[in-house]
Amino acid sequence: MRKLLTVALCGLLSSTMIIACGSDDDDKKAATGGTGGGGTGGGGTGGATGGTAGSTGGTAGSTGGTAGSTGGTAGSGGALPTGQIDRMGRPAISTALIAAANKDSYNQAAPAAWAGFATEIETSLDTIDGLDGDKTNGLLAATRSVLAGVVADDQLQIDISVADCDGAYLGLELGVPAKCGGRTLAQDVVDTTLQSLVDATGTTKVSDDAGPNDKPFTDAFPYLAAPH
Repeated sequence: MRKLLTVALCGLLSSTMIIACGSDDDDKKAATGGTGGGGTGGGGTGGATGGTAGSTGGTAGSTGGTAGSTGGTAGSGGALPTGQIDRMGRPAISTALIAAANKDSYNQAAPAAWAGFATEIETSLDTIDGLDGDKTNGLLAATRSVLAGVVADDQLQIDISVADCDGAYLGLELGVPAKCGGRTLAQDVVDTTLQSLVDATGTTKVSDDAGPNDKPFTDAFPYLAAPH
């Protein structure tokens, strides 16, 4: 059996290299050297040791390259915008009275440019006054351009000589007596605005249905409620 394996191995390797293949008997004998050059040569080994049956394979797989190089900054290439991006002296004015396409320019406008939005505000006031089917019962409906001018001037006016500031939103602007103006933190100015613009008579009740703050405001500066 061993001879058959050796012969088979020799046959397999003989096509690619020169190799001496001998039998077990040959391994035990010394071949007679030939005569050459006037002297007897030394006897060589009858069969040279066979080569390794199979050379060691290379590394199964070289280490792959980095999966992917780090990408560049997601949005690099331009400077971030700076400056005024919003204003909110009176809540809901931009939301309810300024068209979507003009909200950014309204919020970024300097005080000197505020009056330029009065015409758009007047048109919106007319539309909102008609939500209850009556365009004559909104605040200052007969002189809507006057109200538009007041609303466009987006600053809260306060008379510090007047002690009563409860429910005083738009008090000075609209000439409400004995009110200091401005607005307190607890006052629901959005409901006040919607009610005034849709139906100032109060016949039709208007609300955004948002409840009061769920934590009480404080009596010390900055008067805000505890974190929620």
